[in-house]
Amino acid sequence: MEREAPRLGGRVLIEALGALSVVLSLAFVALQIKQSTDQARAEVAYDLQESFNGFHDLVAGDAELGSIVARARVGTDPALTPAEHARAFSLAFRLFNTWVAVQVAYDNDLISDAAFEGYQADVASAVSGLPGFRGYWLSMIEANPTLAGAAILAPLA
Repeated sequence: MEREAPRLGGRVLIEALGALSVVLSLAFVALQIKQSTDQARAEVAYDLQESFNGFHDLVAGDAELGSIVARARVGTDPALTPAEHARAFSLAFRLFNTWVAVQVAYDNDLISDAAFEGYQADVASAVSGLPGFRGYWLSMIEANPTLAGAAILAPLA
């Protein structure tokens, strides 16, 4: 009497379908992660731009701040009152914090190399265009020495 070979076809088919479902599930998870990452990057880019816009809105909407920035464009103005110095420092600090946020976003792959280079150009432009704020920015780096090597702040070196 001859033995009948075990039927593995059904079992193999079930295992193949199981493996396929695992692969499809992983592909779906990968797609979800990519979409979440893309959304996070878009939100970071928007938030950074809004921070820069907020700075410019402050200056454009307040004649006194506009005057402080205009004077900062020609260098440190010894005629600034203590209150004006405080406001100038606050403006410089706002830009500085935005630049640090750019560095953090870049370090965490939330903005592209091209975007980072654009922000670096903005820093260089601000440093050369607002020499009156340079002392404020350098004091911020001095107070936070871990920021001294930040690529975004290279124009201040």
